[in-house]
Amino acid sequence: MTRLSRNVCGALLLTLVCAVPEPAFAQNRRPPLRPPQPPPTPTHPTFGTFSSGATGHRFLTVGGAFELPSTFSVGIRPLDFVERATVDTRYSTNVLPGFDIGGGATVWRQLAVGADLERVWKSGSGEVSAEVPHPFFFNRLRAVSGEASSLQRAETTLNFQALWSLPIAPRIDLGFGGGPSWIWLQQDLVRDITVAQTYPYDTAAFRDVITQRDTEGKLGFNVGVTLDYRFARRLSAQLTTRYSHARVRFDSADTGSIDVTAGGVRIGAGLRIPF
Repeated sequence: MTRLSRNVCGALLLTLVCAVPEPAFAQNRRPPLRPPQPPPTPTHPTFGTFSSGATGHRFLTVGGAFELPSTFSVGIRPLDFVERATVDTRYSTNVLPGFDIGGGATVWRQLAVGADLERVWKSGSGEVSAEVPHPFFFNRLRAVSGEASSLQRAETTLNFQALWSLPIAPRIDLGFGGGPSWIWLQQDLVRDITVAQTYPYDTAAFRDVITQRDTEGKLGFNVGVTLDYRFARRLSAQLTTRYSHARVRFDSADTGSIDVTAGGVRIGAGLRIPF
């Protein structure tokens, strides 16, 4: 075979090799084409619910509180001129400012138990209407009326609560609670009045009131709603609305027993600090 013939044969052989299709196993080793992926969505850090189920979590609460205005009436029968007078006082209490401090712990899932101490105080007033005996004649009562001022009222309340929290937003919890309360009530009560009168004493004019400051405690109850907003991992702002109630009895040998309603609607705002 001549050199020309060998060159021609080599060229034909190279052409055949290049024309042969690639083996199937080589094709299988090619990675499959992947569709384009969307860019990752940015994430933002969130603050987990404090009472998310782990037991033993504890917290402190501290803030201010105020009690909404209220009215109540008390009637007494003091002894004047060897005869019973009638003194009815309608007490009006303005907004009572104060403070609230407490704490608790999560005991199961969203359930927490705790206690807090509230104290509110302020002076109020009262409208007095009375019938006072005649100094000389029986059953000849004289009607007088007036106003009592600077009547101090203070309430110190120890609330025990079981609180169930529900997360309603990434940083907001809504809680419902209630339990027993012990309320100490300190109240200036009108025990008698003084009048201005001249002979023949058929009429009298209101002059002033005789007050006595009484303090007594009584067991009652409380129910409330709390709203927590977590603006930091270890700090929350808290808004509380609570209603508490107890019926306190003051005893007096001269005027008998006086029943006064303690408690009422209170609104508070402050901080919740878990630890």
